[in-house]
Amino acid sequence: METKNIVQNSVKFVKSIEPGLCKLCGQKNTHRNWCNSCYAKIFKEQAVNWTSGNHDVDEFILQAQIDAKSYFELIEWIPYENFSNIQYLAKGGYGEVYLAYWDEGVITCWSDEFKDWFRDSGQKVILKSLFDSKNKIKEFLDELKLQVKSFDSAGTLGITPCFGITRNPKDDNFMMVMDYGPGGSLRNYLDKKFKILVWHKKLDILCDIIRGIRSIHRAGLTHRDLHGGNIVMYNNYTRITDFGLSKLVVKESSSKKNKIFGVLPFVAPEVLCGNDYNQPADIYSFGIIMNEMATGIPPFNDIPHNSGLAIQIMDGLRPNINKELTPQLIIDLIKQCWDDVPEKRPTAEILVEILRKMKDESLLCTTELYKQIKVIEKSIELDQKILDVKDCSITYETHSQAIYKSRSLEVNKSSKINSEPTIESSLMDLVVPDDSDDDC
Repeated sequence: METKNIVQNSVKFVKSIEPGLCKLCGQKNTHRNWCNSCYAKIFKEQAVNWTSGNHDVDEFILQAQIDAKSYFELIEWIPYENFSNIQYLAKGGYGEVYLAYWDEGVITCWSDEFKDWFRDSGQKVILKSLFDSKNKIKEFLDELKLQVKSFDSAGTLGITPCFGITRNPKDDNFMMVMDYGPGGSLRNYLDKKFKILVWHKKLDILCDIIRGIRSIHRAGLTHRDLHGGNIVMYNNYTRITDFGLSKLVVKESSSKKNKIFGVLPFVAPEVLCGNDYNQPADIYSFGIIMNEMATGIPPFNDIPHNSGLAIQIMDGLRPNINKELTPQLIIDLIKQCWDDVPEKRPTAEILVEILRKMKDESLLCTTELYKQIKVIEKSIELDQKILDVKDCSITYETHSQAIYKSRSLEVNKSSKINSEPTIESSLMDLVVPDDSDDDC
């Protein structure tokens, strides 16, 4: 009887997520409650009711709406006056960031009865104002196209969705309207919760991150600026944000310089040497993030992030691995991800499978990973009993010139190498500014 109930419940669940039939045309939906062909016609008809004030932006938004196969892939023009409680948060490497309340909320499906869109209730969103985007419309839209390309109709797994575009009336710069993660950045999350994070939860977070990277790589793209500050924590999942924005900044570089934009400890050595940014460079950054998850401490927190560190990274320096907190199987994977040779790093596809298996094995008492984790957890429990630790946060000192904000790093193109990075490249051409603006 119990088995029969399980089967019946499974059938009900499968039916609940099936696309179903469109109530307008009777054909199969492209996603649950979403018919691409019917909704595309509605979006075309409604295009006369709105404008951004810029023809290219209008065309981009409308085309995205026509192409959307689910509401996850939808982008809207959202008038600035539709936001309330707008609060300045920070100034980052790409522009200014605000928290706001979107009174309407996202479109979910069409109501033929009311001849209008059903929407989620109002919600908090992030507004990202990009520097001088009013004068760089083409570049802004090119990068937004890449982000849309990486979305998938299953719900943009691992990637923070962009709900639309708005415009800041104070400076006329365009703003991306992004989903809000109530848990803040991964870096802030680790600062507050590290001491109560078990390895199963850490692996769960890493699985979400690598799935996001896989979505980007499957689209033939790269993130280019992965670090703990642009990974966003939600209640039950984790997503990557700021995808594609670094390339927008890099386009300002001169023909004589190869401009890198990122957080130095997360930048792959071959990129620092002047090689083009590619997908293995994202995997290197992920390896640094894995170790940050293991230790709870930002990479190279106790030394200046300057040209000296860049040279050491190119010569093979990596963040310290805390063997007392990290299972050996995970240490081995971290080292594979940040290998000097890009071709030796695992792909995102492979890492998804490895980490999914590790996540499962972390709960199975017969596995080697489970045994390694238990040894670590017993040691931690003993330390906490001795110290009577009640605070969940982690404490550490950060060097005044350790900068975890994305910024420009310039390398002379003549320093390119063919395979393994070496100290003999034109390292003195690397310029790492010593500024320390607000982190974002």
